[in-house]
Amino acid sequence: MFDIKEYYFNYQYNNSGLGQDISDFEDDVSSAIDSLLNSRMDDLYLRDTYKHQHGKVEIVFPSLSYPKSSSLMLTPDKIRYLLSFYPHKANLENTEKIVLRPHYTSVGDIELISLYLRKKGVLVVYLFHPHFYRIAESDFTGATQNGDVDLSSIKKAYFSGNRSPVSGTSSELYIHPLWYMLSLIERDETDAVDKFFIKRSQMHINLNESLNDISSFFTRNGY
Repeated sequence: MFDIKEYYFNYQYNNSGLGQDISDFEDDVSSAIDSLLNSRMDDLYLRDTYKHQHGKVEIVFPSLSYPKSSSLMLTPDKIRYLLSFYPHKANLENTEKIVLRPHYTSVGDIELISLYLRKKGVLVVYLFHPHFYRIAESDFTGATQNGDVDLSSIKKAYFSGNRSPVSGTSSELYIHPLWYMLSLIERDETDAVDKFFIKRSQMHINLNESLNDISSFFTRNGY
């Protein structure tokens, strides 16, 4: 996580004239948070529930389906799948709701992945380029109430990537962004909002067009 305004003004784009774009970006983020807090999504979204041993997570998702098939969109089924195999179920106590917001928000090569409203325990997940985070396997294995979790047995492409051996007895795993965020967020009584971004190393034109098409479709329909 990092501050997008600080990145642009102090590092890469000091003299590029992107100041207004950044302001618009942060206005969009604020509007999204306001919509959540004011519950103005009721007619546009449906709700599902994932139950776990420590409680439950409500999954809030668009009631309108995208007319074309797209693997770029997270669905309630995918979210439940990811949550069901998440090794440390106690972490899920930090998340009361996961909201799937079908908007693609980017400035330059920076994409907004997610917002986390600490006080509400709401994780808002946006459209983003598919990617994985590389971690040490030892960070996510180990004893849980159901015993050790063998991540190497999970092969779904949208869930985990390939293992890659590293020095010593450990190895690396590539995990879905949702797992990465669940491992970091912590709920408290402040009004703080955590922002998750990704900086792309290169532009994938076809993916970018698809994400913009999906985002435009939902925007036209009031999302």
